[in-house]
Amino acid sequence: MARNVVTFMLRCNGPRLVFLLLICCIKPSITNAQFKLKASISFSEEQIVGAYVGNVVVASKLPDHVNQDELSRLEYRLQDSEDDYFDISKERGTLSSAKVIDRDAICEGEDECPILVEVLVYKMEAGIYDLFKIIDVTVEITDINDNPPEFPAKSVSLSVPENNALDEELRTSSAEDKDNGENGVKSYSFQDPTDTFTLKVHTNQDGSTYLGIVIKEQLDREVRDFYQVVIVATDGGTDPRLTGSAVINITVTDLNDNDPVFEKSAYNVSVPEDINVKVPIVHLKATDKDIGSNAEISYQISPQVSAEIRRIFYIDEQTGEIFCNSNLDYEVDRRYQLVVEAVDHGSPQKSSRVSVTLNVADVNDNSPQININLPPQGTDISEAEPVGKFIIHVTVSDRDQGENRRVTCSLNDDHFSLEKFGDDNSDMFKVVLARPLDHEKAPSHRVNISCTDHGQPPRSNSTTFVINVSDVNDVRPAFEEDTYRGSIPENYRGTREVLTVKARDWDSGDMGRITYSLEDRYNGLFVVDPDNGVISVTRPVDRENGAARLEFHVIARDNGKERLTSSALVIVEVEDENDEPPRFTRASFFGEVLENQPVGTSVGNVTATDPDSAPNGKIRYAILPQGTDFGKFSINSDTGEIKSADVFDRELKDRYFVTVQAVDPDKSEFYSTCNFTVRILDDNDHDPVITGIHSNMPTVEDFEEDINNATFIVQYTAPVGSIITRVMAHDGDEISSPNAQLYYAISSGDPGNLFGMNRFTGAIVLSRIVTAEDIKTFKLLITVSDGGDPPQSDSQYIYIKVNGSVAALTSSSSSGLSQNILIVIILIGVTIFLALAIFATICLIRKIDRQRRMTRANQKLSEDKMYQLTIQSNSHGHNNHQDVFANRGPLEREDEDRGRMSPGVANSGSYSNNLSKRGGGGGVGGAGKKEVSFSLDEESDSHNTSSGSGHPLTSFKNGGGARAGDKIDGVSTHLGEFTR
Repeated sequence: MARNVVTFMLRCNGPRLVFLLLICCIKPSITNAQFKLKASISFSEEQIVGAYVGNVVVASKLPDHVNQDELSRLEYRLQDSEDDYFDISKERGTLSSAKVIDRDAICEGEDECPILVEVLVYKMEAGIYDLFKIIDVTVEITDINDNPPEFPAKSVSLSVPENNALDEELRTSSAEDKDNGENGVKSYSFQDPTDTFTLKVHTNQDGSTYLGIVIKEQLDREVRDFYQVVIVATDGGTDPRLTGSAVINITVTDLNDNDPVFEKSAYNVSVPEDINVKVPIVHLKATDKDIGSNAEISYQISPQVSAEIRRIFYIDEQTGEIFCNSNLDYEVDRRYQLVVEAVDHGSPQKSSRVSVTLNVADVNDNSPQININLPPQGTDISEAEPVGKFIIHVTVSDRDQGENRRVTCSLNDDHFSLEKFGDDNSDMFKVVLARPLDHEKAPSHRVNISCTDHGQPPRSNSTTFVINVSDVNDVRPAFEEDTYRGSIPENYRGTREVLTVKARDWDSGDMGRITYSLEDRYNGLFVVDPDNGVISVTRPVDRENGAARLEFHVIARDNGKERLTSSALVIVEVEDENDEPPRFTRASFFGEVLENQPVGTSVGNVTATDPDSAPNGKIRYAILPQGTDFGKFSINSDTGEIKSADVFDRELKDRYFVTVQAVDPDKSEFYSTCNFTVRILDDNDHDPVITGIHSNMPTVEDFEEDINNATFIVQYTAPVGSIITRVMAHDGDEISSPNAQLYYAISSGDPGNLFGMNRFTGAIVLSRIVTAEDIKTFKLLITVSDGGDPPQSDSQYIYIKVNGSVAALTSSSSSGLSQNILIVIILIGVTIFLALAIFATICLIRKIDRQRRMTRANQKLSEDKMYQLTIQSNSHGHNNHQDVFANRGPLEREDEDRGRMSPGVANSGSYSNNLSKRGGGGGVGGAGKKEVSFSLDEESDSHNTSSGSGHPLTSFKNGGGARAGDKIDGVSTHLGEFTR
């Protein structure tokens, strides 16, 4: 039914109704905030009729939502209700009491007593009232101390057996006060002339109280068998403070020493509100361990339970079954709390109590109640009123709960519709104009509103109101649906009917005759029959070429003098045909895996796509049996993940090639292929192996390709840096990986550091001058390690014998020392001379530069820019040359040490002898030319100065020796690469 209402609204309302529906449906929170306000007011009970309660305009902060002019045009009315507690001033919104309110009557036993009032606010626009807002007002009724405490009975008789235990209690009911909070019962006092008893107050689990009269002394019936005490209850009021009292008559009897015991500590029962009064609600049972009359039990509802509850329920004192005296009503009370006493027939009587909670279950026993609220202007309306015009306000209430309370309402006239007023859970509606009225067809409308709840069985109610229509005439075409949907197959050839649209126009003649046309977004792909609204497609459509969903509008025009139009959206889905093969995203894919990994290790992935949609877009992957490597791998047919099917050794083969196919499982002729290359990564699974040695030494003893038996002879006159031999090794891992990078070192056998070993080439060289202590045979442990993590290694021993005479070695050392001293003196003199020459040159350059700057100051701006660029260029040159003068490497210091070699070494072609032959002019030079450049800050040119064409000028720092040449007697002196 709701769908039909919406359909008729869409047929006749046009764009404005669509806008209103979007506001109501998409943003309900905004709508609720627009119409609903809340206010809270406090009011004391028992005030006279007409007493001032409060102003709802101020309490709801309505002036914050309207301006002063709008506020002056508002009128206030109360929503009709069953209990009219208040009146309201229509102009000012002032609430006053309509009757004397007794809080204790309407909210007995409740901590709070709110009365909800609904104020309807109407706004006058152009002489017509429209419902503007609703104010939910909560009036909290505050309590006054107008009731004294009352005991269930003014006089109570109790009995107690003699020979009682001290501190034994006689239970009696506490007082009740209809007032609440601080005005309720606060304290008790006790009056006993004999001082035999005292009073004790107990609190039950449910919050109720009872009194215990405590026996302070042992009673003797023969001495005294009757006592009379008075209990006084006082409330917490202050003006006035009220009291109530009860007389307790205590009779001393014989002993009964067991209390009845209930089978359960508490009872919690659910009872439907329509239960028959003759059907027991719950059966309570208690037992007493005594025998005879002391074990006979009677049941009663405790006197402390309110009289109202005892009026509704009763208990069979013999069986313990609880019944209803009257019908229950879930909408009045949903839960009842009873206290049932089991009393034995002993003397004195023993009793026990149990809490019984009765939960009333809702039954759908109330029909929805419909209240029609007419606006101030009544129900006269012009047929020219726009769709969405407010007509009347309807309030629906149902006293049931849950689904029994939820209602659905409908109207019998499609000229009108119901709209939720507020949020979706609201039971208030606005009746609005759903489509234009036509006075000629119906001068009045008798509208019936029917509401049905969702209970089982459902209950319904209805009422009628009359709308009088004044004459005007305008209508436009309206489509039956806002959106039409259809579908066409992909690649269909020829003309095919897609769907039919239909619009209606309630006008007569040409004004009601409709012509259809299309919004041509696709160059004539679709056409429409102008008379019957049949839409057809005229040519094939390729879904994969961006045409999976086609949208356009169909337009309906009437044929009146002023043609009115409306439109609807048409959505055409193109049904997929399996006409596209899968395609790989790349022609070649690459993967890699570490050698020696187990079978099933992931190598990589391939990816293909199919332009078709599901289920035509399914893809299956497979490795084609081509070449020799296809059996080495497996592939997941769904994901394209490739895994190893074998354990690989990179040293045997480092690359594998397979062909992967992606195929459409529904059409095997649709497939594509790609190449997949797997690179096997190196694992450090090979140890270095020392394969041999290579030596240029003239004498080798006991060496027949066996390195362990190799002995190399070195003469004591051999220059420092002489290569003794070269160790050769091999690693089977990949050459380009760190696993195959070899590092050489002397691990042991050379405590005096006579030998050095190039860690990269394996060359063993003489690293210092041979001394007398070195004339012996050395056993060196050579270790070769690779760069893996962790590294692998191999070790071998070699023997080096140093030959020479100790006496000759001592003489040669003395001669060499004298020559070294002479060389140092010469170098110091040359250094001083060069320093003076450099200083003089710098001074001369500075003087020339000052004159040059003064001359150039008057040159053109372009020349000045060129000068600045030159200054920048020469500034860089100065920094480079400064490095030459400031840095003196370790080789220079090493050259000085070599100058002090012994004469014996010098006679055999040592470095010291070469130095004396090539040290003319104080410099040590090779065949190459050395130049020294000087550059000063702000200079435009760099100046090169030399001491001669054959011997370039150089510089020394701190009196150091000359820089050594690249070669001395064919032996390299650059030992930076050699390590221990």
